[in-house]
Amino acid sequence: DGRLKNTKHENKMGKRLREGLNNHSDINLSYPTEANEFFSTFPRNKIEHLKSAGYTFNEDECDGKVVRLVAAWNTKDNDVDNFLEILKQSN
Repeated sequence: DGRLKNTKHENKMGKRLREGLNNHSDINLSYPTEANEFFSTFPRNKIEHLKSAGYTFNEDECDGKVVRLVAAWNTKDNDVDNFLEILKQSN
């Protein structure tokens, strides 16, 4: 079934993203999850760096420090890798 295949892929990409974020001691997962969508606390400088690279965040959603990240059915490995590489450049 296509929907199950998409859900498995979304969750796989979410896991890949979470694991990459674990390499950043100043980024913390706000709630435990195994899904494709999760909230993490980011330092302001990292949010600003990602925004300057073209990523958008809903600043009103939380307190301006917590961001919601979502891996979709069409997220590719290189999408996650590019995000993590840009994030690494903010150090």
